Amino acid sequence: MTKITSYKVGDKIIEFDQIFQIFKIEYQKNGDGEKEPVMFFKTYFEEGILNPVVCSIPIKNLSLTDIRKPISKKELKIILNKLNSGRILIKFINVDQIKDMLKTRNLYDVVNVIKILSKEEKDNPEKFNRNKKVLFESAVKILAQEYALVNRTEMKNAREKIMKLV
Repeated sequence: MTKITSYKVGDKIIEFDQIFQIFKIEYQKNGDGEKEPVMFFKTYFEEGILNPVVCSIPIKNLSLTDIRKPISKKELKIILNKLNSGRILIKFINVDQIKDMLKTRNLYDVVNVIKILSKEEKDNPEKFNRNKKVLFESAVKILAQEYALVNRTEMKNAREKIMKLV
């Protein structure tokens, strides 16, 4: 069970490929009439969003989700070094495999997707279809959001940094 003390108002959390900020933790009655802490959070990067997404979850249920805290600067540096290295672990991959890799929400898988698709676009631009372009942009966005958050910079700057490493 997740402790309430491990999350506080102002913390950033990541769920799926979206970064959120906790804006409130309050005690509410559950179905049994007992009071339990509930965490409220909303989208952090709101570029182009007219109505930010607002969510809530009882803290006791956090362990049932994929919600996590952002990575550290040290881990981000390791991930960026992997992005910058020329080594690709998987050479041939189809769209369904790419989607599965992105669903893992693992930044190392995201880096591999970026590297694979970047190489494929350079080597076979005629076979680089719209689906792969969308998946590439999605992977870059996932990594750019985490980069922007950890380095306290704008998404535009984060994306530019990532694209320079590809």
